[in-house]
Amino acid sequence: MKRKIGKAVLLAVVLTGMVMSPTTTQAANGEKTETTTVKTTVESVYNLMIPVNPEVEFGSEQTDIGSITVKGNIDTAKKVVVSASKTDFTCTGRSPFSFQLQSDGADFTKMEVTDTEASTDNGKNKQLSVVIPQTTWNTVKPGTYTAVITFRASLENIPDAGN
Repeated sequence: MKRKIGKAVLLAVVLTGMVMSPTTTQAANGEKTETTTVKTTVESVYNLMIPVNPEVEFGSEQTDIGSITVKGNIDTAKKVVVSASKTDFTCTGRSPFSFQLQSDGADFTKMEVTDTEASTDNGKNKQLSVVIPQTTWNTVKPGTYTAVITFRASLENIPDAGN
């Protein structure tokens, strides 16, 4: 068994040496020049920053909860698309209630970020608010309620951008 393993290791070393060995060239008379190509691949990379555990004060109809920000190095033929989904506010033994997640006075559906926007010092950001009408607050019973906002970011091709 040791002999077979030893032969396999020796074969792997020889094959690696053949693959990794430099190109050699011979020059019979004078000088010869050879070139090599060095390659690297840079993938798109970005950071998504979201609000951390904001609190909504009871009775507040609009609460700024912070902003989402995308910053990074994105291929010019791509964009980052950020969307959000949310749960209702829930509390054990109590009726749940819903809220609106808004940005710029409208329901937040998504944010698209291009390479130019993501590469600035501050990236691209969008301020978010939780909106709960007074009529909803009037029906909420005492308790500690929680809701979850899930942000999803994806790198997508820009149509007709030479993908």
